[in-house]
Amino acid sequence: MFLTASELTTRQLPEVTKLITGSDQKITNEIILEAIDLFKGYLNSYYDTNEVFSKTGDERNLTVLRHLKAVVIYDLHARRSTTYNEVVKIGYEEAMRWLEAVSQGKIKPILPLLQVDTDGDGLPDRDSEFIKFGSNKKYTSEF
Repeated sequence: MFLTASELTTRQLPEVTKLITGSDQKITNEIILEAIDLFKGYLNSYYDTNEVFSKTGDERNLTVLRHLKAVVIYDLHARRSTTYNEVVKIGYEEAMRWLEAVSQGKIKPILPLLQVDTDGDGLPDRDSEFIKFGSNKKYTSEF
């Protein structure tokens, strides 16, 4: 598993996690899986999320790990109350801003790129390219 409940200790005391979940490890694991799925939704257009989240130990991207922990801890706290510790809330908001910036191509983390099959033989031939659709900002004038 990309992230385990015991690794949350770098961002939150284990006693707090146990208090929130009633020492039910299954709850923490489900929240971790939900958060990973959220991250995959933001990253899957340009990055190989299966490869990113199959890593363990020192092979993992530390930035992804850091932001994933922030989202998991925020979701854990959401089980108990609607008033969050300010540090938990700031970590969550930072993680979500990072995910949005990555999905828009403003930040390009060092992650394995999604491979694309260009010739239809079923084998990936090249990395996917970031393509931003849209146009420039529209300005109105009196002319």
